[in-house]
Amino acid sequence: MTPSRPLQIKYVFFDIGGVLINDFSGNGGHDELLEELGATPSTRHKFENIWSVWEPWACLNADVDDLLPILTATGFNPPHPTYSLLDHGLVKRFRPNHSIWPLVDGLQPHRCGIISNMYPRMRNLIQEQTLLPPAIAKWFNILDSSELGLQKPNIDIFEYAAATVSYSPSEILFVDNMADNLIAPQTLGWQVFHYDSTDHRSSVAQLSRILEDSSVVIQ
Repeated sequence: MTPSRPLQIKYVFFDIGGVLINDFSGNGGHDELLEELGATPSTRHKFENIWSVWEPWACLNADVDDLLPILTATGFNPPHPTYSLLDHGLVKRFRPNHSIWPLVDGLQPHRCGIISNMYPRMRNLIQEQTLLPPAIAKWFNILDSSELGLQKPNIDIFEYAAATVSYSPSEILFVDNMADNLIAPQTLGWQVFHYDSTDHRSSVAQLSRILEDSSVVIQ
């Protein structure tokens, strides 16, 4: 999916989780969360079943903390009364992806944006935890699924994103760590880069080579 020598790139959209920050992609964060909630090998499937019902709306308008009463009634035990699944269970386990900070620092902010599936309230918590590269504070084109009511991998969020920039599809690059999220933008004629969350250094190095002759790089 990653072109060895892409066409001129004039605008790049990044995903957040697994690309700009370290979330649960490629690590044991999910298992840690289940252990924190008191899951056992015999009860893990209950969590997965509950989540599978919730997931289609999780990054649109369904607040993840509304799951806590359901989980508690099903036999899970949050560690304290003020426990937040979003804050304590998820965001506080996320870590900065420092390996991508130098690359982001070298990009023109008006040539960059974000397309990310986010739970309601998650982006504010991520910003409060200073997990994102500081340079992103200058970016204005932040497309958050929970605010738009559109989410990946559906094509409509990419059609919306394309309408926010004045470049042809072939001049737009989308960077995401989920292969399914790259299908729709490719259908629209975008360039794509499949970021490997298990090997940040290699992914950043490959992406840097792709962008080095691009208009998005500060000259």
